[in-house]
Amino acid sequence: MKRVAKISNTFLSSLIIAFLMLVASALISRNYGASWLGEIGIFMFYCSIFSVVNAVFGSSSILYVAAKKNSSAVIVVATFWTIVVFLLAILLGALFFKHHLNFSWLLAVAIIQSFYINFLYLLLVNGRVVRYNTIRVCQPLFLLIGILSLISLQIKDINFYYIVLFVSYLVPLIYLVIVSERNQLWGVNLSKKEFKDTAILFFRFGGLSQLINGLQLINYRVSLLVISVLCSSSEVGIMVLALTFVDGIWMYKNSVGLINYMETSQSDHEGRSILKLIHLSVSVTVAVIISVVLVPNRLYIYVFGKDFTELKQLILYMTPGIIFMAASSPISSYFSGIGKVWVNLVVAVSGILTFLPILYIATEQYGLKGAALASNIPNVLGSLILFWFYFRQARRHRNNERL
Repeated sequence: MKRVAKISNTFLSSLIIAFLMLVASALISRNYGASWLGEIGIFMFYCSIFSVVNAVFGSSSILYVAAKKNSSAVIVVATFWTIVVFLLAILLGALFFKHHLNFSWLLAVAIIQSFYINFLYLLLVNGRVVRYNTIRVCQPLFLLIGILSLISLQIKDINFYYIVLFVSYLVPLIYLVIVSERNQLWGVNLSKKEFKDTAILFFRFGGLSQLINGLQLINYRVSLLVISVLCSSSEVGIMVLALTFVDGIWMYKNSVGLINYMETSQSDHEGRSILKLIHLSVSVTVAVIISVVLVPNRLYIYVFGKDFTELKQLILYMTPGIIFMAASSPISSYFSGIGKVWVNLVVAVSGILTFLPILYIATEQYGLKGAALASNIPNVLGSLILFWFYFRQARRHRNNERL
């Protein structure tokens, strides 16, 4: 399956997922208000933190490690680590959050989501891009069906939403376990040394990689926490929906990045087509932004409710960072694929050090508009740093070829 075909299939699936999530957000906002969206957004932020910790020995790192180690050892190490993190989280919950019902649901959703992600990436290890994308679509589809059920039954308790969310991950996970190749799950003749070497490689690559993801998560989602402190829960919900649109706009650059990372980590590809991928990523992203801008604001208000009058404006404020990220995504995935994750670490640290103080000041002074404008800082700064690293490396390659 050629690269463009893989990207197109992944993008089409992401497009369907974005549509399903948009419909789900519209149903929640119209039937339960912006405050529900805000609470769900904070809930998913904490789920993402769990996923980042778990992904030290799992998640996208599986692609890199499985290209160099036995895939059975890879999935065993990833599964063992997920269980360890879950047990530690239970201990943490028993000590500090035992009377907080949402923490129980947080643990339940987080662990099932982590297993789901690990087994999903196992499909990419085997090159099954179409099946990977098909199952990705199933999760938000099940979630949407569950939300429609809650609305039809007139259920107002948000804990039932978490039940629906849990089931939406559980069902595809069961299928993934069933279709996984038995030799990957129950490998034979694997020595302790193989498991040890696999764990060490995971930690060296995955540990640094997930530290980067954690910092990027903070860069991307910490605005929700700042808004929850300085503004109202409804305003958190408005920003959650704005970020949902940003996720949708980023679909193509994510598809490009994923396929580029998968192919780079499994081959000796030296990034010669990076500039073409950048042009492709930016072109499609700009086209999507234009389509979002052309939609009349009154239509957004009609679909999502009167709480979301500022939605389109917030998206426009975040546009510069969106475009810069679309341009730098192929470079970021390239450096990850060749094992130079320290480059992305430099980018993430630089972004967060400049972002946090400006985010707080801007949100305190200008509310949601300030938070949206501040979100451009880590994206633009990080992209410029990535371009500098890439062109410096490209220049070195050219000089070496001349010698």
